[in-house]
Amino acid sequence: RQVSSLREERSLMMQQQQQQQQEEEERLAYEQELQKQREQERMEVAATRLQAARRGQLARRQVSSLREERSLMMQQQQQQQQEEEERLAYEQELQKQREQERMEVAATRLQAARRGQLARRQVSSLR
Repeated sequence: RQVSSLREERSLMMQQQQQQQQEEEERLAYEQELQKQREQERMEVAATRLQAARRGQLARRQVSSLREERSLMMQQQQQQQQEEEERLAYEQELQKQREQERMEVAATRLQAARRGQLARRQVSSLR
């Protein structure tokens, strides 16, 4: 009977050991799974940050390109405006010169007409 009791105790102890070992294995498997999940979450966060950084970089590059393009357009507009102003100023100067020439021609004609009138009077008074 004692042997039987010892065998039962030993069997019970082995079962308890096996159960503890199984529980330990399950606990380790659970912790490994948790570790995998944490690592996966960490990788996802890192990937999200990298993607956000890249999108930000691309957006900044695009904004810079748009600013540069707008600056070039403004420079071209200013250049065109300056050229138009210079052309208008040149045309006004030409118009002014033409008007001056017309005035000089008109003044010369008036002077010639007046001299002719005075000369005819003088000739008329001599007769």
